[in-house]
Amino acid sequence: MYEEITLATYNTIAASYATDTIFPVFRSMIEKSAALFLELLPNHNRNNLLIVGSGDGRDGWLFKDAFRDIILYDYSTAMMDIARVRLPGARYIVNDLRDLQFPANSIDGVWASTCLYHLQKKHLPSVINRIQGALQPGGLFYLNLKTGAGELLDPHPPSYPQGGARFYAFYEKGEVMELLKQFEVLHYQDEHESLTIPYMQIIVKKH
Repeated sequence: MYEEITLATYNTIAASYATDTIFPVFRSMIEKSAALFLELLPNHNRNNLLIVGSGDGRDGWLFKDAFRDIILYDYSTAMMDIARVRLPGARYIVNDLRDLQFPANSIDGVWASTCLYHLQKKHLPSVINRIQGALQPGGLFYLNLKTGAGELLDPHPPSYPQGGARFYAFYEKGEVMELLKQFEVLHYQDEHESLTIPYMQIIVKKH
């Protein structure tokens, strides 16, 4: 239910969201994490990158020259329409993240920015297991989450309050580490000083 409300909002606001939410401080944070992700992933392990919750394709630009195959995966058809224009030549999959399914050990890297917190907490363990199964041994998984406790359907989210309701889940570090216990943690960072809502950023590796 909540995921579908969020989907309807993104389908409605896609065009304006894509142009009005490029926040320099947040983008700088993401760009630094992308650089670290590439530093930690050897060149010979850069065949394909799966970007889940890819939205309008903005993060795809950070990796377009680093991988032979970029797969954009998002639930919103309107967002994906923008991504097709922004990042031609990628592969595009419009589907529910809860139904993510790839052949075992077929993906070199997974990038999940500003998306997993739109899932109800009860769904996240299954999604992480699906990602773990798709990754090759030695493959990397980046995710960021909002720090805090609980879940809510926010009628006026800070990033775009005029756009409509979106669902958010908030996480504590220990809670996330338990969800990622099947991975090796390579990097963890709290981001809070210059952001409206604190985030955690994590890079893990499949054994």
